[in-house]
Amino acid sequence: FVQAPSGELIRPDWSDDMEQHWSAPNIAPGSLLLYGRRAFEENARLWPAMATDDRHSAEFRAVARRMNELPKVVVSRTLKSAGWNATISNGPLQETVKQLKESFAGDINAVGGITLAASLLAADLVDEYRLLLMPQLFGGGRSLFEQSHAPLALRLQDIRRMDTGAVRLTYLRSPA
Repeated sequence: FVQAPSGELIRPDWSDDMEQHWSAPNIAPGSLLLYGRRAFEENARLWPAMATDDRHSAEFRAVARRMNELPKVVVSRTLKSAGWNATISNGPLQETVKQLKESFAGDINAVGGITLAASLLAADLVDEYRLLLMPQLFGGGRSLFEQSHAPLALRLQDIRRMDTGAVRLTYLRSPA
């Protein structure tokens, strides 16, 4: 589950290990961040202030600066303006992702939005899956895999144990 039965997003415990092996690869320099509207609006409110907030460590402020600097695309039919180094795509998801893959040389990381991630999966638009298995059982909630999709063969690329007890699993699409 990625959302608890209460509707709250399930967030991992944080540590330097989590930052280095979970967060940093998702926001590597040269990446583009792909968002759904709700996740974008929440993140756009939070990250700019974190880059200068002395209550956070210097390392965390550096992560916030990277988040703020990376280009972003927001998939939304309702958002009228974006800011936060983002552009809005209001076209079909498949066309947006196809165009991004053709025009952007770096990694395109879907970093925000359960609906967006599930839609990417259902439309067969994901090349690499980075999943974080956390040591918590909720017994219900919202699953990333709740939309039906065609069977998909994956090849395990990497396993990383985190000092928080979480495990990062990286899978690549198997050749058809």
